[in-house]
Amino acid sequence: MPALSDIVIQSPDAARLGRFLAELLDLDIREEDQRILLRGPDFGLAIQSCPREELRAGPGLEFSAENEDELHSLWQRYVFVMYRLQGERHGPSAPLARRKIGGEEQVTLLLKDPDHRLWPFKAVKSLQ
Repeated sequence: MPALSDIVIQSPDAARLGRFLAELLDLDIREEDQRILLRGPDFGLAIQSCPREELRAGPGLEFSAENEDELHSLWQRYVFVMYRLQGERHGPSAPLARRKIGGEEQVTLLLKDPDHRLWPFKAVKSLQ
């Protein structure tokens, strides 16, 4: 079985996306071998530069949160980071989508990065 090292993301501005994700997800950031490397306690991301024409629509990733409170905390951090990095203003309430499946409720928060990709963060809670 091959060893996996990083999740690799393409961006026309790797440094900007790296700063955004490092602040949003509280990750360590460094540059190495013409890539931006982000490290957290449980995972790592690598961001490589690419022409805008080659950029995919989304990262194809989904992040999980322990509970809905974590999604609200992430939203507050996102609002701060987007205002600080790009001057964008967002409302104080997290735009959560809810979906009931069986005996569970999925709560999803979609965040848009500086390259306009959507990043889904989900929390699942039992309805029983």
